Amino acid sequence: MSDISCLYFLIFFAVIFRCIFYFYYGGTSNVGFQLPLLLEFLFVLPTVFISLAGYFWDFYAALFLYLCCFALQIGLMPLARLKNMNLIASLNIRFALQGIYFLTFFYGFCFFLTFYEDLARVTDSASLFELANKNAVARYDGTQSLGLVYKFASLAGYLMSFLFGMIFATVFKSIDLKNKRKLVTCFVFFIFLLFFESLITASRAGFLLQLFSFLTSLYFWIAALNNGHSFSFSLKNIIVFFFFFTFIISFFVIVQALRGGNEDFDLIDIVSHVMVWFFGYIPAFAKWFSSEADVFKSINLGASSFAGLFDLLGVSYRKSGVYELVQIGNNRVTNVYTAFRGLVEDFGVVGSVLILIFIGVIISLSFVDNVYRSFIRYFGLMFIFIFSWSFVISPFIYNTILFSFVLYSVLSHKFLLIKLERGF
Repeated sequence: MSDISCLYFLIFFAVIFRCIFYFYYGGTSNVGFQLPLLLEFLFVLPTVFISLAGYFWDFYAALFLYLCCFALQIGLMPLARLKNMNLIASLNIRFALQGIYFLTFFYGFCFFLTFYEDLARVTDSASLFELANKNAVARYDGTQSLGLVYKFASLAGYLMSFLFGMIFATVFKSIDLKNKRKLVTCFVFFIFLLFFESLITASRAGFLLQLFSFLTSLYFWIAALNNGHSFSFSLKNIIVFFFFFTFIISFFVIVQALRGGNEDFDLIDIVSHVMVWFFGYIPAFAKWFSSEADVFKSINLGASSFAGLFDLLGVSYRKSGVYELVQIGNNRVTNVYTAFRGLVEDFGVVGSVLILIFIGVIISLSFVDNVYRSFIRYFGLMFIFIFSWSFVISPFIYNTILFSFVLYSVLSHKFLLIKLERGF
């Protein structure tokens, strides 16, 4: 049987099992159904289109990625048996809002301190293109230095993203109208600054990582209040997702055009380049997986998935750019290999599958009522955040994100008094 035939059989097998799990979970709204489905849409199903488009692919890499999805699915199976209880969230709203207001002011202040010179240079579209190109070149050649103030701004930004998601999911409805307006104003102002930073620096990852931090937190706490259930796959939600995906693609096209530094750009070539960012991680991982001899015996024990922390501790050195560029076909290159490369480098092929079963169990436990008061729920949120960004890399290779998440977890657990109780 040829590799392409094996791939079609694998896709057929995946669809059959997805239908079985649909009936097992009683629908599409359970986190235990949605997370593996997300990974299948990110890593398995697109392989067919990758092969047809002429990019590199490998059946054994696709098989391994599906085994990862299936392993997570096994660990998440207890979520189908959660008791249906009326749960409420208790939050010190005044403390939370004061924290958000302070962080918004602090983030804005740091933003203007960092970029006030760049802001002064933007007088028209041509100057914006020129500035974005200059910043992009400086970032890639290693000469860009945004300073310590920017580091503090990033730390505050990720902390705000997680907090906004939590507040909107848990207690937003119970906040009075005046504070609702203030909260929404802070959120819109924050998103605007993030978006504008992306334009003047021609950077995509920062904005998207903060957006995914917010969405992951929102998703997790909605599910926490609904016994492991989030949104269903209704027509309305599918349309919302379509517009969200369209916005992301448009954002990428705009930033890529700005990187060129010229208002006269080739839109078709830019769209083609952007699509490589969305799907190039599959051929990149496949090429690495098929040529790497040590995938069955790699044991870095977290040094790849948490490279920043290990570098800070002096255990290992994190290379700039993390991974090398690789040809993936059609004269395209990328250095995005997915979070699964780091996972394999840390635990090997067999170890990765076993780790994913364990992670699935941890996520399941984070939605169980008797552990809502424990710290384990933040591990569940952490792993869901990793999976949301897994098509790029583990987000926790960046110490700023790691430290902001730890700070958020400690604050929300100890000081913001997040707890889930039985409602009456």
